[in-house]
Amino acid sequence: MKKLMIIVCAVAITALMGCGKDGDTGPQGEQGPQGPAGTNGTNGVNGTNGTNGNANVKLFMFGPTTFTSTSTSENYDINKLFVPQNMMDSSMTLVYVNHAGYWVPVPGSYSTVPSFQLNYTISSVTTVSPFIQNWHRFCITIFDSDFSPYSSVNRTFDKTKILIVPASNYTGNRHSGVNFNNYEATMKHFGLPLD
Repeated sequence: MKKLMIIVCAVAITALMGCGKDGDTGPQGEQGPQGPAGTNGTNGVNGTNGTNGNANVKLFMFGPTTFTSTSTSENYDINKLFVPQNMMDSSMTLVYVNHAGYWVPVPGSYSTVPSFQLNYTISSVTTVSPFIQNWHRFCITIFDSDFSPYSSVNRTFDKTKILIVPASNYTGNRHSGVNFNNYEATMKHFGLPLD
């Protein structure tokens, strides 16, 4: 019986201790001293360069043009809706013509007999018929090899390609590792069709 009383008393004391109210939270202790800095990790391996994209490169293709001694220039118009003025102002322009089955850059000097020169200019043009439109006008002009007015045989160019390349798509100069006078290398660089 004595043992039973001791057990009952112990249980009662334990129950009374468990029912007590929690005290208030004490003040926060001071921050301990800073531990030593960890060692630097090793640098990761550089990733490989991605392939050049052409998302912003604009390509315009025009059909055959024949130059004669009396018709020495041809206009190629690109609507400013497709190439806004600010894009044109900050882009590299590349022009190629297909002559006798070969793509050649403009401007350039060509040694086919008789030899000749090609050059181009860009101007801004507004037309009002049938409604107002603004254009970038590329004017390609043919010359004799000494840059005098063209006086030789008729020359037909099967196609003309004009590329508008924003500065973000090349390194900021015409010497970015690609020979832009090489039509095939340029098309491959920008992932564009060769024909």
